[in-house]
Amino acid sequence: MLTVAQFYYQDHNIFIKVNTLRMTSKNFLAMICIAAISSFVTWSIFSKDQNDNIDVEQFSQKYNLLNPNIHFSDDPVIDKAGYKELKDSLEEKIAQYKTEEKIKEVSIFFRDLNNGPTFNINEERGYIPASLLKLPLMLTYFKLAEVDPTILDRELSDNSLTNNVPQRFPSTQIIEERKPYKVDELIRRLIVYSDNRALEILWDYLAIISPDKNLFLETYKELGIIESDGTTEESITAKSYGSIFRLLYNASYLSKELSQKALDYLAQAEFSQGLKRGLPSDVRVAHKFGERISGSTFLLHDCGIVYYPKNPYLICVMAEGTDWDKLTDVISTISKSVYDEVDSRKIQ
Repeated sequence: MLTVAQFYYQDHNIFIKVNTLRMTSKNFLAMICIAAISSFVTWSIFSKDQNDNIDVEQFSQKYNLLNPNIHFSDDPVIDKAGYKELKDSLEEKIAQYKTEEKIKEVSIFFRDLNNGPTFNINEERGYIPASLLKLPLMLTYFKLAEVDPTILDRELSDNSLTNNVPQRFPSTQIIEERKPYKVDELIRRLIVYSDNRALEILWDYLAIISPDKNLFLETYKELGIIESDGTTEESITAKSYGSIFRLLYNASYLSKELSQKALDYLAQAEFSQGLKRGLPSDVRVAHKFGERISGSTFLLHDCGIVYYPKNPYLICVMAEGTDWDKLTDVISTISKSVYDEVDSRKIQ
């Protein structure tokens, strides 16, 4: 008679435990069967994992805006030391900007997306989000599309578009009244051109889809932008908004396909006077800007991912002032300073 205290099998998240057995010739065969079945299940899962894997080139082509470390990891391409000197330098510039009355307030959030450092400047300051709200609206629809993909193919039109909010940086392409557009095309225009008419149509349709539950507010809360008992009227911080891009980059809120689609639309955004200005033309930036006039104060924000080669980073700049040109100068100067610092760390 054989005595086996315990049998464990752990591989690919499988954990099998067989309690103490007094092994006789009758149950010895059962023990062998358990081991064989366990091995077969593990082999099946391993084989599926292998079949699902794609090489670096294939992944980069299909999901070129997502984090390649989802499947692969490489040696760092830049020095991963902290950014204290850069932060100190930016704080000095901000103090100078205030003295020169270029800005009233500015906040910065930075994060190296390849397991690198992060820093905040004026992190507690909240701002009116303005057109930044268009990004979580897109994510609300994409979340619905994970359950029902046909929602993106539905056609919508509006015969009484009324959104005439003045824009300092207006859309170059405007939704036409009485013309049907697919939801997906409305979302693209919402992000690429920051079209307020597309916003109006999508906002109204969301209320039709869910008259009893504010799906946009639910998304807002899920993304961690506001507290569970908050409202969309609340101010947001550079860090809380910037974190949305990290969720997309890591495909941890939407599927890989929809995360890629969202970042692709953001990378097509036509606004070029903020984060993109001053950067090399071949460096992609997936971003969303927002503008608003509040009394005598102008607000301008630009947040997104700068795809520095093999080491993308997240940057969000929110600013208040009294002159649009000065605000764009401040945001673009900050963006270039950060890019130059990252570039100076390149490992040869």
